Amino acid sequence: MSAAKWAAEAATARALGESGREARALSEYATAAIGDRDVVGAGRALERAAALFAQLGDNAEEAKTRYGMAILLARVRPGHAAILENLGLAESAARRAGDPRLVGRVLDRQAALLCGQQRYADAAAKLAEVAEILERLGDHENRLDTLRRLAMLVQLAGQPERALELLAAAMVGGAPSSAQMLRARLELQLLGRQLGATTESLEGILADAVKAGDHGAAGYLQLQLAGDAIQGGRLPRGAWYTAEAKKSALECTDPILYLLASMMLAEIQEKEDDRLGVLNTLFTCKATLEDLLGQSAATPVLAVIHTVEQRWGEEAFGAVMERYRAQFR
Repeated sequence: MSAAKWAAEAATARALGESGREARALSEYATAAIGDRDVVGAGRALERAAALFAQLGDNAEEAKTRYGMAILLARVRPGHAAILENLGLAESAARRAGDPRLVGRVLDRQAALLCGQQRYADAAAKLAEVAEILERLGDHENRLDTLRRLAMLVQLAGQPERALELLAAAMVGGAPSSAQMLRARLELQLLGRQLGATTESLEGILADAVKAGDHGAAGYLQLQLAGDAIQGGRLPRGAWYTAEAKKSALECTDPILYLLASMMLAEIQEKEDDRLGVLNTLFTCKATLEDLLGQSAATPVLAVIHTVEQRWGEEAFGAVMERYRAQFR
């Protein structure tokens, strides 16, 4: 129904003293009003609906309505104190309702908001409880995602050792080759390396990613291994990994991964004094990104090509460009 019809339904229910019916109609009105871009009207309706649900003792609906209020406020008045206030009321109502998934949903949103305010320790406390709820529910996949985000937060809060513990805990109960687990294993390996802790090899994680057909995870692993090879002076090995990362990027249509792999390959080719290879890589990258996302997507590549021209000099760059064009005659 339209917003006007839901408004009429709410008015009728109110005249008859049917609070539950009115609250439900107001909730539907708010949804329709948002579609009509009447956020002020939607906000008023949700506020009234939440108050009615609270009077009726319908804690679950009160929690959902307060949550909806917070989402609406975040869209139109980001940073307003009423967002956290409504989420706090939603949390209390969800706890009274005894609905752990609803509690977790509200806590997750609170964590995101607190993180945006750089209150990392407070956000981490919220996410830690979400992880506990998901563990009790046996929801291993969402628990893993939550623990990964929690590890990132505690790192931001200056506790990398705690982050390492959380990522290790995330390994328990999940399928080793699931998309989430592969990323958690990569994050654990990279953080462990920073802290000097012993972790599994990137090659082992990559083998599982390839076996699972997770081209996205495989591509970023290949990119990391390419970086390691470059750092170790093993340029041919680095070039091989970047080429594989480009293939993985195309398999999963990840333009960012493709761009990063191409830039790294061009860097290796320049170190090896393969200037024609550099231009082949950069212009292929430009064409691919244009095909995938449109002409504007190639802007970063054009900037790199311009930098290369400045670095080599106009005459040397022109000579290599002539060799590049000659390939297509």
